[in-house]
Amino acid sequence: MAQTFIDAGCDYIICPGLVESVAKVADATDMLWVPGCMTPSEIIAAENMGAKMIKLFPGNIIGMAFMSAVKELFPNLKFMPTGGVDTTKENIEGWFKAGVCAVGMGSKLVSKEVMAEKKYDWLIEETKKVMAIINDCKK
Repeated sequence: MAQTFIDAGCDYIICPGLVESVAKVADATDMLWVPGCMTPSEIIAAENMGAKMIKLFPGNIIGMAFMSAVKELFPNLKFMPTGGVDTTKENIEGWFKAGVCAVGMGSKLVSKEVMAEKKYDWLIEETKKVMAIINDCKK
């Protein structure tokens, strides 16, 4: 499946978990691969497989305190929480203070309701607000 996405022109691959076969395909094609990890053991394994960035999943379960605690153990890795990352300034700012380089948002921004009711104008405005918060947090 990873090769299919690469052949279709994707710029990177984000996995829900740590999948060795995806790491091998990404490495062979020099593609950024971001595995989902929840434990230090998974992060160590991902780093040993060549990952440069880790998707902390689920972020709302793992939490900012975990990120702060493990960041120093992995100085060569970048981190991005997904799953439960809220669109509020407090939440986003907390993640950046904990040491992440990015935040991933799904249903907190693009909900089933937004898509079903085609609230695209609302989605554009909310995305702009979230991007402004992120840019402010990264200063």
